[in-house]
Amino acid sequence: MLGPLYMELEVASRDQGQFFTPPEVSEMMARLQGIDRLLDEGRPFITLSEPAYGAGGMVLAVVKTLIGAKRDPAQTLWVQAWDIDRLAALMAYVRLSLWNVPAEIVVGNTLSLEVREVWHTPAHHLGFWSTKLAAEPRLTPKADEEPAPVTAQSAEAPKAEQAAKPLDHPTQLSFDL
Repeated sequence: MLGPLYMELEVASRDQGQFFTPPEVSEMMARLQGIDRLLDEGRPFITLSEPAYGAGGMVLAVVKTLIGAKRDPAQTLWVQAWDIDRLAALMAYVRLSLWNVPAEIVVGNTLSLEVREVWHTPAHHLGFWSTKLAAEPRLTPKADEEPAPVTAQSAEAPKAEQAAKPLDHPTQLSFDL
Protein backbone atom coordinates (compact mmCIF):
# COMPACT_ATOMS: atom_id res chain seq x y z
CA MET A 1 0.00 0.00 0.00
CA LEU A 2 2.86 2.42 0.71
CA GLY A 3 4.43 1.97 -2.74
CA PRO A 4 1.35 3.00 -4.74
CA LEU A 5 0.62 5.81 -2.26
CA TYR A 6 4.21 7.02 -2.55
CA MET A 7 3.85 7.13 -6.34
CA GLU A 8 0.34 8.66 -6.27
CA LEU A 9 1.46 11.52 -4.01
CA GLU A 10 4.30 12.11 -6.48
CA VAL A 11 6.89 11.90 -3.71
CA ALA A 12 8.86 9.39 -5.77
CA SER A 13 11.15 10.68 -8.46
CA ARG A 14 10.48 9.10 -11.83
CA ASP A 15 13.53 10.98 -13.08
CA GLN A 16 15.68 8.93 -10.67
CA GLY A 17 14.03 5.68 -11.76
CA GLN A 18 11.79 5.18 -8.74
CA PHE A 19 9.02 2.80 -9.73
CA PHE A 20 7.23 0.28 -7.57
CA THR A 21 6.53 -3.31 -8.57
CA PRO A 22 2.85 -4.33 -8.43
CA PRO A 23 2.17 -6.74 -5.51
CA GLU A 24 0.97 -9.51 -7.82
CA VAL A 25 4.26 -9.50 -9.73
CA SER A 26 6.29 -9.48 -6.49
CA GLU A 27 4.32 -12.42 -5.08
CA MET A 28 4.70 -14.42 -8.28
CA MET A 29 8.48 -13.85 -8.24
CA ALA A 30 8.71 -14.89 -4.58
CA ARG A 31 6.84 -18.13 -5.28
CA LEU A 32 9.09 -18.86 -8.27
CA GLN A 33 12.19 -18.53 -6.07
CA GLY A 34 11.22 -21.63 -4.04
CA ILE A 35 11.84 -19.96 -0.69
CA ASP A 36 10.33 -22.77 1.40
CA ARG A 37 12.50 -25.33 -0.44
CA LEU A 38 15.68 -23.57 0.72
CA LEU A 39 14.65 -24.01 4.34
CA ASP A 40 13.76 -27.66 3.74
CA GLU A 41 17.40 -28.27 2.77
CA GLY A 42 18.41 -27.92 6.42
CA ARG A 43 19.43 -24.29 6.46
CA PRO A 44 18.63 -22.60 9.78
CA PHE A 45 17.66 -19.41 7.95
CA ILE A 46 17.97 -17.63 4.64
CA THR A 47 19.31 -14.17 3.93
CA LEU A 48 17.88 -11.81 1.38
CA SER A 49 19.62 -8.79 -0.06
CA GLU A 50 17.50 -6.12 -1.72
CA PRO A 51 19.75 -3.52 -3.39
CA ALA A 52 16.92 -1.11 -4.25
CA TYR A 53 14.27 -1.67 -1.58
CA GLY A 54 11.84 1.14 -2.37
CA ALA A 55 8.58 0.42 -0.54
CA GLY A 56 9.53 -3.22 0.02
CA GLY A 57 7.04 -5.08 -2.11
CA MET A 58 9.56 -7.73 -3.19
CA VAL A 59 10.74 -8.50 0.35
CA LEU A 60 7.22 -8.51 1.78
CA ALA A 61 6.21 -10.99 -0.94
CA VAL A 62 8.95 -13.32 0.36
CA VAL A 63 7.66 -12.81 3.91
CA LYS A 64 4.12 -13.69 2.80
CA THR A 65 5.45 -16.79 1.03
CA LEU A 66 7.20 -17.92 4.22
CA ILE A 67 4.07 -17.33 6.29
CA GLY A 68 2.04 -19.29 3.73
CA ALA A 69 4.52 -22.17 4.13
CA LYS A 70 3.98 -22.07 7.94
CA ARG A 71 7.42 -20.54 8.57
CA ASP A 72 8.10 -17.72 11.01
CA PRO A 73 10.00 -14.98 9.16
CA ALA A 74 11.38 -13.66 12.47
CA GLN A 75 13.23 -16.99 12.87
CA THR A 76 13.93 -18.02 9.27
CA LEU A 77 14.71 -14.83 7.32
CA TRP A 78 17.20 -11.99 7.63
CA VAL A 79 17.03 -9.06 5.20
CA GLN A 80 19.52 -6.42 4.18
CA ALA A 81 17.64 -3.64 2.41
CA TRP A 82 19.41 -0.76 0.68
CA ASP A 83 17.96 2.38 -0.80
CA ILE A 84 19.60 5.59 -1.94
CA ASP A 85 16.52 7.60 -0.93
CA ARG A 86 16.21 8.24 2.82
CA LEU A 87 12.41 8.47 2.69
CA ALA A 88 12.20 5.07 0.99
CA ALA A 89 14.58 3.63 3.61
CA LEU A 90 12.39 5.02 6.38
CA MET A 91 9.39 3.28 4.76
CA ALA A 92 11.47 0.10 4.69
CA TYR A 93 12.25 0.39 8.38
CA VAL A 94 8.61 0.96 9.32
CA ARG A 95 7.23 -1.83 7.12
CA LEU A 96 9.81 -4.44 8.13
CA SER A 97 9.43 -3.50 11.80
CA LEU A 98 5.64 -3.83 11.63
CA TRP A 99 5.97 -7.23 9.89
CA ASN A 100 8.48 -8.32 12.59
CA VAL A 101 11.21 -9.04 10.03
CA PRO A 102 14.84 -9.05 11.20
CA ALA A 103 16.57 -6.59 8.93
CA GLU A 104 19.34 -4.12 8.38
CA ILE A 105 18.25 -1.02 6.51
CA VAL A 106 21.02 0.89 4.75
CA VAL A 107 20.65 4.38 3.33
CA GLY A 108 23.27 4.42 0.65
CA ASN A 109 24.33 3.53 -2.85
CA THR A 110 24.77 -0.18 -3.58
CA LEU A 111 26.81 0.53 -6.70
CA SER A 112 29.47 2.65 -5.01
CA LEU A 113 28.98 1.03 -1.55
CA GLU A 114 28.51 4.49 -0.06
CA VAL A 115 26.80 4.09 3.32
CA ARG A 116 25.15 7.10 4.92
CA GLU A 117 22.98 5.51 7.64
CA VAL A 118 22.29 2.00 8.96
CA TRP A 119 19.31 0.94 11.08
CA HIS A 120 18.31 -2.44 12.48
CA THR A 121 14.69 -3.45 13.05
CA PRO A 122 13.50 -4.48 16.51
CA ALA A 123 13.25 -8.12 15.33
CA HIS A 124 16.96 -8.00 14.44
CA HIS A 125 17.86 -7.02 17.99
CA LEU A 126 15.30 -9.23 19.75
CA GLY A 127 16.32 -12.28 17.72
CA PHE A 128 20.07 -11.77 18.36
CA TRP A 129 20.68 -11.75 14.62
CA SER A 130 24.11 -10.14 14.88
CA THR A 131 25.24 -13.25 16.77
CA LYS A 132 23.42 -15.66 14.42
CA LEU A 133 24.95 -14.08 11.34
CA ALA A 134 28.46 -14.06 12.83
CA ALA A 135 28.14 -17.75 13.76
CA GLU A 136 26.94 -18.89 10.33
CA PRO A 137 29.97 -20.34 8.49
CA ARG A 138 28.57 -19.73 4.99
CA LEU A 139 28.34 -15.98 5.75
CA THR A 140 31.64 -15.55 7.57
CA PRO A 141 34.95 -15.52 5.65
CA LYS A 142 37.54 -18.04 6.83
CA ALA A 143 40.29 -16.63 9.02
CA ASP A 144 43.06 -17.59 6.57
CA GLU A 145 41.27 -16.02 3.58
CA GLU A 146 41.69 -12.37 2.80
CA PRO A 147 39.37 -10.67 0.35
CA ALA A 148 41.00 -10.00 -3.01
CA PRO A 149 41.59 -6.32 -3.67
CA VAL A 150 39.47 -4.85 -6.44
CA THR A 151 41.65 -3.59 -9.27
CA ALA A 152 41.07 -2.71 -12.89
CA GLN A 153 42.46 -6.12 -13.86
CA SER A 154 40.15 -8.03 -11.49
CA ALA A 155 37.16 -6.21 -12.99
CA GLU A 156 37.79 -7.79 -16.39
CA ALA A 157 35.61 -10.68 -17.49
CA PRO A 158 37.11 -14.08 -16.61
CA LYS A 159 38.33 -16.40 -19.35
CA ALA A 160 36.12 -19.39 -20.13
CA GLU A 161 38.30 -21.81 -18.17
CA GLN A 162 38.36 -19.47 -15.16
CA ALA A 163 34.63 -18.76 -15.09
CA ALA A 164 33.00 -19.51 -11.77
CA LYS A 165 30.61 -22.43 -11.75
CA PRO A 166 27.07 -21.63 -10.58
CA LEU A 167 26.16 -22.75 -7.09
CA ASP A 168 24.05 -25.88 -6.83
CA HIS A 169 22.29 -24.43 -3.80
CA PRO A 170 21.97 -20.65 -3.62
CA THR A 171 22.65 -19.29 -0.16
CA GLN A 172 21.33 -15.79 -0.58
CA LEU A 173 18.37 -14.45 -2.46
CA SER A 174 18.62 -11.27 -4.44
CA PHE A 175 16.12 -9.64 -6.74
CA ASP A 176 17.57 -8.04 -9.84
CA LEU A 177 15.12 -6.34 -12.15
